[in-house]
Amino acid sequence: MNKRILFILIGAVAIVAVGVAVVLQKRNGSVAPTPTLAPISINSVKNLLEIPFDKEPENIVISGIVKTGAQIDREYCSEGLYLTDDTGAIQLQLRVKDEAAYSKMLDDAKYLGERVEVKGKYPAQQVFCEALICQCENYLLMDSILIIE
Repeated sequence: MNKRILFILIGAVAIVAVGVAVVLQKRNGSVAPTPTLAPISINSVKNLLEIPFDKEPENIVISGIVKTGAQIDREYCSEGLYLTDDTGAIQLQLRVKDEAAYSKMLDDAKYLGERVEVKGKYPAQQVFCEALICQCENYLLMDSILIIE
């Protein structure tokens, strides 16, 4: 085998091994979590909703006001619709089930500015990421939404 190819393979295996070690350390809590630029973390929302941190996604019922990403300073996802509580401590992107992509953003403007009650799963992310893009936002996978007074 060519020495250059062997060197590249060994380097790739080493990088993967380091990545796995870091992920395992983060899961065990032995490494400080990577700071995120997103203002609301999954764990902070779980804490507010009193959901244990190690629990699988569960069905929740939550109420709040629907706002656009632009209204809550999400320039990178200004068209997204978010459920916010009265204090602004909870800001969850509203997503619906989608056969092709597991979920997609709610795009029904009739809920904008309305106080709603939402039933759904939280946290529902299949893959967690920290990039400042709509697909990485902390979201609630909705089963139903109802406008309330």
